[in-house]
Amino acid sequence: MADVPSTCPVYIGLAAPGSRSPNHAVVTRTIGRHLVEGDAARLPWFNTSPPPVLRILTAASWGRADAMVLRPDDLPSDLMSDSWRGLVTMLAGGHRRSDAETSVLADLLVRLGFVRSAARLLGIADGQPLSDFEFSSSTARAELGVLSRLLPRSVDLVALAAAASRHVRFAPRQRLAFVNFVMVRHGKAGADSPLLDELFAVGRETLEVMSCNDFDYWMARHTLYRAAAYIPFLRDDRERTLELLAQAREAVLAARPRTHLERLSLEDHVFPMYETLARTNVVYGRLNQALEATDELVAISPWDYRTWFAKGQVLLRLGHFEDAIAAYQRVYALGGHPVGQAAYYVGFAHEKLGRTAESVEAYQLSHRVDPTVPAVREKLKGTSG
Repeated sequence: MADVPSTCPVYIGLAAPGSRSPNHAVVTRTIGRHLVEGDAARLPWFNTSPPPVLRILTAASWGRADAMVLRPDDLPSDLMSDSWRGLVTMLAGGHRRSDAETSVLADLLVRLGFVRSAARLLGIADGQPLSDFEFSSSTARAELGVLSRLLPRSVDLVALAAAASRHVRFAPRQRLAFVNFVMVRHGKAGADSPLLDELFAVGRETLEVMSCNDFDYWMARHTLYRAAAYIPFLRDDRERTLELLAQAREAVLAARPRTHLERLSLEDHVFPMYETLARTNVVYGRLNQALEATDELVAISPWDYRTWFAKGQVLLRLGHFEDAIAAYQRVYALGGHPVGQAAYYVGFAHEKLGRTAESVEAYQLSHRVDPTVPAVREKLKGTSG
């Protein structure tokens, strides 16, 4: 990828995070370490699920095609950390796993891009029709995570999750995961339904019966209200959307983490909170509020390319092209595939400022990183004339 290797080593081999690793990579490494050390039960719930393709993109940026493997045990040995070797041992059946360990192991496999390995671990057969599938009460959340990756547009999966959200055989936190999944799926698809109101009510009732510590309660409340904000958003109810997002923010700010793991969980929930606030405020034309939300992202995770994409987009909308260039160029130091998109916007901002040479240079970098993007080819064709 045009000599811009990713600076984060976590997703290939579960190596220790570097100084430029984003928070979600720190979470992934932490999950792996606690799992192989037999301490999975201490892990709190995390929120961010990085795209499974991240390992492949990182391998490509390193020029390591041999790391684009289909199974964890096929990774080249020089890339394996002790945690990765422990993961391979667990998959080989070296010891009996608890349900909690199985769930965490499946989640880790998805994070590392081994979605089908996670499916096999959970007993989900390739091509298994959902009409023959039933969520397990002990590993339901992990099963939902795997199926959501295998079936990204399945309406049957949404219906199955909606039905499971009402089932008392599932723990309250699992039922909330089903509720949130359905609301988010509908929201991202732009599909309103009376079902969403019903599920929000189910979610609020479920919150009231949760038996957990204060931290877990506030995290659960936060994710419920943030997901529920999609309902009025779909109905063009700006006031109610912002009200629910404010309640989600209040919940996450009310949480008081007591341990390092809980602090890590809190940061993992706070990031998408402010990312959502930034995007929503952009849609509503509240650009100054959106910019304030991106300032929070910088404070939370300055080594996450999504931070600078969010800030850059707001600055472009404001017409602050110099600042937008500076924001997107922060991605260059992180390396990897995101540099291509960041360079495109750097070129766009330079173009707006009338700097032809600088814009061409940025577009050329974008094209070298990812030569498959038609918009970049068009820009280069236009500037060459």
